[in-house]
Amino acid sequence: GLFIFIDIFNAFASRTHRINTFANLFKNKIFLIIFIFIICIQVLLIYYGGDFFRTTGLSVCEFFIMLCLASSVLVIDLIRKIILKRKKLLNGV
Repeated sequence: GLFIFIDIFNAFASRTHRINTFANLFKNKIFLIIFIFIICIQVLLIYYGGDFFRTTGLSVCEFFIMLCLASSVLVIDLIRKIILKRKKLLNGV
């Protein structure tokens, strides 16, 4: 589950070069529909995949920890974008 959610957050982070990752997010409805679908399927697999997918449901606390770890991609990408923006400004001077 963690790797799928990391991928989801990375897709949001990499969809724009802007500092604001969520800028113009609602302009691409298909993007949102696909990712909502992926999130729903992933949650279903985590909790109801059972023996077939060799999964065990997470507690609320474990799920929250997983989301926090996965969302760290957004923070890391924000730092990367800020560094690149500053570097570009410094190189342009």
